[in-house]
Amino acid sequence: MRIYRISVIVSSFCILTLLLAVSSGKAQTMEAHYKMSKDIFMSEDNGSMRKLATVTYDGYLYQSGSKFISFKRPTFLADYPNGFVTYQTGPKSEYSVELSIDTLQGITYRNFDSMCVRYRIDIPGKGGSGINVLRKFNRGNLKWDYMDETKDIGGLKCQKAQFVNGNGKLQWVVWFCPDLPVNGGPDGITDVPGLVVEGSDLITDEKFVLDNYKTNTVIPEHIFWPEVFSQPFK
Repeated sequence: MRIYRISVIVSSFCILTLLLAVSSGKAQTMEAHYKMSKDIFMSEDNGSMRKLATVTYDGYLYQSGSKFISFKRPTFLADYPNGFVTYQTGPKSEYSVELSIDTLQGITYRNFDSMCVRYRIDIPGKGGSGINVLRKFNRGNLKWDYMDETKDIGGLKCQKAQFVNGNGKLQWVVWFCPDLPVNGGPDGITDVPGLVVEGSDLITDEKFVLDNYKTNTVIPEHIFWPEVFSQPFK
């Protein structure tokens, strides 16, 4: 098992060892951890947006062969135990934004053999129950635009890519490492030809940055079937 932490520079020897393992077909598993955050806004009467809070998560990505799963665990529950961010707009009035307070959120599972994706739609509010969805997907379904820009992030040489959604809006801007060929990322990102190291979702106001990763580690099978997947799928 190899362990890498992004807060320090990865040695050239470790990178070379990893690339040799990948090219020889031995790097069949990967576990990546992310620091994630989401900005919460309210719309004011003049049309401007007021930032109310930033909530944080620990993000996780696991690969075993053709199977991938990503999810996040909220780290803000102690600050918002009732699932509301509130802002006092007047002496007797307030503006509230509901949050999902499930301990596991944003779950997306993909199998590149069966070409099925299972994901959970989070329902905000205390006591909210998420909805499981099962459907087929096509490889290369997300069409990314690859930029010429590159930068070093924690010793990893990364390239910039962006994704425009079906509504013509720029959604994801990410930096990925082509030397780590992983066809998955946080928040269900797929079809990027490398491990996503840093990025943002401009639609949901979320940001994520890789904290550490491991290759060739043993990943328990139950990781790919969280308990909520025992509930019916739509």
